[in-house]
Amino acid sequence: TILNSTYYICDFAFLNCTKVTSVHIPASLVGTDGNGDYGVGIGAFWGTESLETITVDSKSRSYVVYDGVLYKLKNNTTTKEVLIKCPDTRTNCVYIPPTVTEIADYAFCGCENLVGPINLPSNLIKIGERAFCNCKSLDGAINLPDTTTSLGSCAFYTCESLEELNIGNGINDIPTDCFAYCTSLKKLTIPNSVTDIRERAFFYCTGVESLTLGNNVASIESWAFDYFKSLKGDLIIPDSVRKIGTAAFMNLNNIDGYDCYIKVGVISNKLYLDLLRWVDGKNRVEEEYKLILRKI
Repeated sequence: TILNSTYYICDFAFLNCTKVTSVHIPASLVGTDGNGDYGVGIGAFWGTESLETITVDSKSRSYVVYDGVLYKLKNNTTTKEVLIKCPDTRTNCVYIPPTVTEIADYAFCGCENLVGPINLPSNLIKIGERAFCNCKSLDGAINLPDTTTSLGSCAFYTCESLEELNIGNGINDIPTDCFAYCTSLKKLTIPNSVTDIRERAFFYCTGVESLTLGNNVASIESWAFDYFKSLKGDLIIPDSVRKIGTAAFMNLNNIDGYDCYIKVGVISNKLYLDLLRWVDGKNRVEEEYKLILRKI
């Protein structure tokens, strides 16, 4: 029980409190002042794997529960603005109201049995760190609207049942581990808005058969597309690329049978040699690589 005089729940306050089954939010708990000094802190309920119900005092002007999910209200109105927490034991799909502009850090993290589809609001701006991390049963498609400009690291980490991903044109940066271990994805298209793909952004997406990189990608960091074991057809490295990190395209196992060919255009000789070295992690001689890496 949270005391009625409580005005702030600190970051990770109930971390790994595995026996907590219910939480009641008192009216004294007010919305953040912008500095994180009030309200519900980051990841406050992360690891509460037995959490079934969240309730809010009817007098609260800052928070509300809708369809079992905790939301922060906008400026003491009745408008649901930030999705704060879905109970870890939730199994049926969640309807997110169209007024929501942010899905907070750790909001669905640990909802291992939550099924999809999750329809993201058309005005969504931000998806926080680990927001859907470890949602292993979340199936169907994730469609990021063009209004979404911010993704947190590990946002969809280990969403291993996710079948389709559509990234909107508002995303410039795909952060570290964002879609790692999404093993059921079959097709992946990086839009032209994306310039930076961070470390392990799509690590171990072993089911992807088709990968298309946008024309403005400048940086592909280490292990970004490591273990794309099912990749087939042509993978074109756009001329915009200026950096390719260690093992960015390592362990493309189908390369042994030449099911996948990597094509490069006018990228620098250094980047070409980086690809020669890290495309599959094997000690091939350059002539072997030239069978795989083809200049356009």
